[in-house]
Amino acid sequence: YDEALSMLEKALQIQLSEFCLTHLNAAASYNNIGILYEKQGKYDEALFKYKKSLRIKISVPDYNHVDVAQSYNNIGRVYGIKGEYDKALSNCKRSLEIRSSVLGYDHPDVAKCHEIIGVIYNYQGKYDDFLSMWEKSLKIRLPTLADDHVLVATSYSKIENIYYLKGDYSKILIMEKKSLKIRLSALGENHFDVADSFNNIGRIYDLHGKFHEAHSFYEKSLKTLLSLHIYNHLDLATLYNNMAITYIHQSKYDKANISCKKSLKIRLSTLHQNHLNIYNLSEYIVHGNLYYIEGKYDDALAIAEKSIKIKVLVLGHNHVDVAISYNAIAKVYYEQEKYDEALSLLNKSLKILHLAFGYEHIDVAASYHNIGWIYTSQGKYNEALAMFKKSYNIKLSIFGSKHASVISAYYNLASIYCYQHKYDQATVMCQYDEALIRYEKSLKIQSTILGHNHIDIAPSFINIAKIYGFQGKYDQALAIYHKWFKIQLSILGHQHSELARCRHYIEEVYKKQGKPDYDAIC
Repeated sequence: YDEALSMLEKALQIQLSEFCLTHLNAAASYNNIGILYEKQGKYDEALFKYKKSLRIKISVPDYNHVDVAQSYNNIGRVYGIKGEYDKALSNCKRSLEIRSSVLGYDHPDVAKCHEIIGVIYNYQGKYDDFLSMWEKSLKIRLPTLADDHVLVATSYSKIENIYYLKGDYSKILIMEKKSLKIRLSALGENHFDVADSFNNIGRIYDLHGKFHEAHSFYEKSLKTLLSLHIYNHLDLATLYNNMAITYIHQSKYDKANISCKKSLKIRLSTLHQNHLNIYNLSEYIVHGNLYYIEGKYDDALAIAEKSIKIKVLVLGHNHVDVAISYNAIAKVYYEQEKYDEALSLLNKSLKILHLAFGYEHIDVAASYHNIGWIYTSQGKYNEALAMFKKSYNIKLSIFGSKHASVISAYYNLASIYCYQHKYDQATVMCQYDEALIRYEKSLKIQSTILGHNHIDIAPSFINIAKIYGFQGKYDQALAIYHKWFKIQLSILGHQHSELARCRHYIEEVYKKQGKPDYDAIC
């Protein structure tokens, strides 16, 4: 990119010396330089060049307005990357207006505008608006394309994002398999887009907990990319990253580490060392989670802090991705029992999310939930209850009462009432026998998928033990906690903080039984 940038700058200087400052050749050069800056992750520089290009274009009488629309589109795209979604929407909608008036409402470029606007709505958490935009795009494309055209396949892949956010993974799998069938028919097995479909299906199987199937499709994707001699592409890095996530879900941390390092090596060789994608995409989050799971908190903090420096440098202090890094660091502080530091970062994160998404977004609900647990750990139950209520209400409005995350939020509220000894209110919220059936069914499914000694089944053990505790069935609660302790010990070793948390829960039950001697615990 640096060499190309140097050549374009020289070409621009020649054009400016031969023509006036407002010549269309200069506008084209400014635009091309902006594209290179964008590819390098230098978004402010890219915006400056795109805007210069636009000013020249709109100053020329009777100039091709489609080209003006493209400039608005470029500016809107960069604002979207920077997290300035209102400015992104304003520019992209202006591009849509121009293209619709010049090309007509049924033109493929108009469909593309709908798609870009839809992506911005997706970032804002306006999922119905996102779906509306992509359906408009699909309506334009279908009359001119066969049902098995690759662009239709792309539309299916994008629309499935809504089902992902709603937790409806079965519909995602149906749509992605439709997309794969179309791509295989139109493009053959050895095509980049087919590799993308294999990767997507692998990710969906991971969400289902079907890890063997996930790896099978990841391997198909890898084989296709390598057959195309794609060794250093960012999509290959993403594939390695997805493989690492599945290995983590299987507690295969050594293999996860290898995949993470492959992903990071590609990004470092492909991108500028301070490029946002090195730190913004999930391989660094995954790498941080590996250290977190292994109890290497200083290493996890080092990665998160390195990430946040780059994000602030590139995107500014109020970008959503900065909020994600604050959350990652707060998670580590929580495990280190540095609750004030964790709370400070979570509140910073929440402030950013409010600015970006408003007050009814799922990420805002997650922040309220995380803050609630910090307050719970500090024994500030009234503050915790307020946070959990906010989280519950947002999730209920988005997903409805039957969604797993809503049910979980419901029982969080009941837990706080129990901490406050408001057992009548807790009982109103929780029908314990019904809750126990739900949690035991969940544990059975997880154990079948993951095996009986997997770290991800810990929450089900905790929930079942808590229900027994609420019912006063302390021996049953202790039996579950001891089983959980043995699993954690076998996976994480003696020094991990999860074992301390388990001991704390066991001690709480012993106290309720009036047993003061904890020396023999675990």
